[in-house]
Amino acid sequence: MIKLIDILVERQIGEMFGFSKKEKEQKYIKEKLEQAKKEIDNYNFDRIFKQPADNKNNQELQSLVDIVLKDAGYSLQTVKLLMPQLFKRDDGVGAIAATFDYNGKYINGIVPSNFWFLVGGGQQVLKGEKAKERMKQELEMSISDKLTETLSEVKKAESKLGAFEEFATTRKKGAEKIVDNAKEKGGLALLTWHHFKVKLPYYKKAQEGKLDLDQAKKEFKETYSKISLDMSQIEFQREVGRLEVLGELLIKNK
Repeated sequence: MIKLIDILVERQIGEMFGFSKKEKEQKYIKEKLEQAKKEIDNYNFDRIFKQPADNKNNQELQSLVDIVLKDAGYSLQTVKLLMPQLFKRDDGVGAIAATFDYNGKYINGIVPSNFWFLVGGGQQVLKGEKAKERMKQELEMSISDKLTETLSEVKKAESKLGAFEEFATTRKKGAEKIVDNAKEKGGLALLTWHHFKVKLPYYKKAQEGKLDLDQAKKEFKETYSKISLDMSQIEFQREVGRLEVLGELLIKNK
């Protein structure tokens, strides 16, 4: 997979098919994932827990949750980039009751409901390395779909690229055979020679991944506009041949 990507970059065709873009997106996500894990390793997850004073009402509990989320978002900026929903308070209070082992004693408190995965059996909040490992697991699960999606798009683009090159290769072989036969016959067959000879450079570029599709679209329109009955037979055959090869390659790439 990586080898093919390197070839595409060298041949400057990756962006043409959206292949390089998707591959770069996947690489970006993976890099951010590793950066996010480092932030998690450096974060004190005890700060996720808050112990409210007695008789707190919902509004005051919401304020505590907002404080926790703001603090976590500041320290876990890359995590926030990958999981923005984690740092937005849920509707309502946005908190779940929890207990916290503090110097061997369990005390009552709250944890933002978004961080439910840090609350284990008996509503006990995970601490230290256990909290960090659980957070990393949640992070990886949250972006696994995105990684799968980008990988799927890369595979689709790879398949599209292969089909396009195969098409150009097959058409080029057919055109070369007709050119050779027409040249050998001579006479009026040379009109056919002009018609197919002009196609070969375009097939070759497409075959090698060097055809600029934007330029091809522009050239197709220019060629179409200049074809007329005022042309000579040779000019007509040549330009119609050019129009045909550009059209079929552009249509194939749709």
